[in-house]
Amino acid sequence: MSSGARRLPGGDTLLLLVGVAALVAGWVWLASPRGEIRQSVIGFDALAEWLRQDGIDARTFTGGTYRDPGSIGLRLLPLYDTDPTRAGAPSDTRARARENADLVDIPAWVLRSKLDIPTLLILPKWRGAVPASGRMHPAFANDTAAVSRGYAKALRMPLTLRRTEGGFVGFRPPEGDFDLEIYAPQLVEAPDCTPLIGTERGMLLGRCETKRSTFLLLSDPDLMSNAGLALGDNAAFARWFLSEAAGSGTVLIDYSTDIWMSDGAGEDLRERTAQDLERYFAWPFSLLWAAAAGLALLALWRGAVRAGPPLRTGRRFGRGTGLEAQSRLMRLTGHDGDLLRAHAAARLQALAADLFGPHRGSGDALAQVRERVARRDTGLATRLSAAADAVATCPGRPAPTEALARLERFETIIEEIRHELGAAIRPR
Repeated sequence: MSSGARRLPGGDTLLLLVGVAALVAGWVWLASPRGEIRQSVIGFDALAEWLRQDGIDARTFTGGTYRDPGSIGLRLLPLYDTDPTRAGAPSDTRARARENADLVDIPAWVLRSKLDIPTLLILPKWRGAVPASGRMHPAFANDTAAVSRGYAKALRMPLTLRRTEGGFVGFRPPEGDFDLEIYAPQLVEAPDCTPLIGTERGMLLGRCETKRSTFLLLSDPDLMSNAGLALGDNAAFARWFLSEAAGSGTVLIDYSTDIWMSDGAGEDLRERTAQDLERYFAWPFSLLWAAAAGLALLALWRGAVRAGPPLRTGRRFGRGTGLEAQSRLMRLTGHDGDLLRAHAAARLQALAADLFGPHRGSGDALAQVRERVARRDTGLATRLSAAADAVATCPGRPAPTEALARLERFETIIEEIRHELGAAIRPR
């Protein structure tokens, strides 16, 4: 590659790409606030992975595309809202977020509409402190009275939640040989529900029938949550129960807070593929993509090339190059004394320019500098004259040690003058 070729600075380009990736990741994180909950101890992503390992079609869903309700065998609807009939206040600080009980708001009418297909409704139990810290403690649990009032009103059926003080409690379902275990279990009393695990006064899992719909109700999410699957036979029971309830259909863990089920009225119910994105690259969207690509290239050029370090466009002959060639020629021909005198003259010219500016005239640089230094320190001016005379009287081919000694004395005097007259020297 020639010295005049333009190159993108690797460090700047990498920094720009990292910045863009960080912005995209931040946007995705802000656009999907449920991401933290899904992988936390109160999420259910581990359940989907556990079911898939046994060959069960299990998927997580956050919305964005319409689905065919006929393909869903059972929808799991984990809830993180203590009262769907009202919108929770946003948490503007980390401390308030930890204490917030309404982690993901879901409207009551959406909740009721989701019960139109086979659904396992999972009531909320923990506040924001649990996913934030990864620890469970009864002090971090929701107020059962508030949750009872909110869901009794949202589901339009009476229900009352109760919770033990703490500790692990075991349960045995009537069917199957499973020893279930839950920490500080949350149980529900609901007259419209038939207990599948527990009793009418304290039901863990049941089947409920209202005037509008029939659904399954799980009072404590820790039976199947990411943390709860590790306790007792909870994981084995979840796999058996959900596969039985879903049949040959899909087990859909639904984190969405809107209705994404198609009613089948003339809509295409096929699964989405990558070909569905082609419409967004056809005319006239292609103009927008072309403009975006041009803007990205312009930003890369502006940030990496135009604002980057100076580019070397070739070797130009100038005053510096001429001095370098002259000094090399002197060295090759053995004129070290002449080289030393030329160097001293250049140093004096530079010092005089710093002291008096570019308009100092064409007088003798040594005389001008010596006169200026004498006003401040006559001794220093005398030593400057002596050092300059030593360089001027240096023979054409001096011994290396002698030339270095004279040069060192001269350079020392120059540095002392610069130090002594530092405030008077103009910045170059």
